[in-house]
Amino acid sequence: MNPFFPRTAAILLLPVVALSAPADAQPSSVKPDQGATDALAMRQDSAARAAPDIEAEMAALPYRVRDRAGFRPVRVAGESASFTDEGSDAGAGGRATITLSPSPQFRSLSVVPNVQRDQILRQFALNDPELTDAVVERLGSIQVDDTLRYEAMARGKAAGSGLGTIRTVTVLLSGGTPLSVVMTAPESRQDEIMPRLRSFVRSISGRP
Repeated sequence: MNPFFPRTAAILLLPVVALSAPADAQPSSVKPDQGATDALAMRQDSAARAAPDIEAEMAALPYRVRDRAGFRPVRVAGESASFTDEGSDAGAGGRATITLSPSPQFRSLSVVPNVQRDQILRQFALNDPELTDAVVERLGSIQVDDTLRYEAMARGKAAGSGLGTIRTVTVLLSGGTPLSVVMTAPESRQDEIMPRLRSFVRSISGRP
């Protein structure tokens, strides 16, 4: 065998092997691509079974949302949960998103001077690199049963697209670790989204 052409013999033998196959040999019942298709189906089935159950993850969080108001959970990371419009066909730029997170940094928010508290809320509302030319339009607080709620709303433009956007931040103080709710939505959907957001926020409570 020529050392520079080590595969020559194998290549020359291929026609011989093919010609020497038995005349009565039957074609395989497995189609050429069937094995690959079956393997892909098995991998997809395994991935589906291994995918985390978002509702199980939600049930393990230290808080619950009794009225999701048309928002569905899409991701849980640690003790934070992200939501978006349920069944929204508006595309990524037209959807409202909510992030609900424990926020221990706000534990003393209720005891700081009003001017300082307003400044903290303003900074929180404006702390979004995806929101440009933003202005805080509203600051407020409300006590509902045992929960003290602080709110701020900013209005600006989405970076890149220039789409008018609102961003609201809510801090919930109810005796345990404070929770923050951050919502971003297209400005054009404000009248529709805000009532739903209020229902969502009102329904948040700690687990017993």
